Amino acid sequence: DGMTDDGGGDAAVCFAGGSGTVLGAGDGAVLAWNAATGSLNPALEDADLDLVAAVCATPDGSLAMGGGQRGTRGVAAVWDLEKGVLVRALKGHALRVRSVAVTDDGGRGLTASADATARLWDLSTGACLRELRGHGGWVVSARFLQNGRAVTASHDETAKVWEI
Repeated sequence: DGMTDDGGGDAAVCFAGGSGTVLGAGDGAVLAWNAATGSLNPALEDADLDLVAAVCATPDGSLAMGGGQRGTRGVAAVWDLEKGVLVRALKGHALRVRSVAVTDDGGRGLTASADATARLWDLSTGACLRELRGHGGWVVSARFLQNGRAVTASHDETAKVWEI
């Protein structure tokens, strides 16, 4: 397909407001800090990722989602932030996951990948509900919108709105 991923230095940060946790990602780990004290929280369970390029959390701070790669394959992971445990790995992308998003209720996740697809996931089961195809380059960003829609943006200089 002609697409490659350069493997270069991605890092991400987000604020899980409901729990007062700051999440930082890079290399192969997601770290969590207490925003009020600046202290490092107990480590999140290892998701066996070589690189974490994106991270997000539910508004209440109960779940975190990170995306990256294991080997050359794209993988996303979901953690229970209170317990620090890995809930599940989401596998299916051919190349690095570059963006992740989660619904306000934590029920569904969205991943964007260098394989030119985005995927909609059921976070309670880990099932891929839908593969969103149509971009001609890396999908670099994915977000949920209101009214059952999502938007993706691609390296091909397009953005697409999807009914999900």
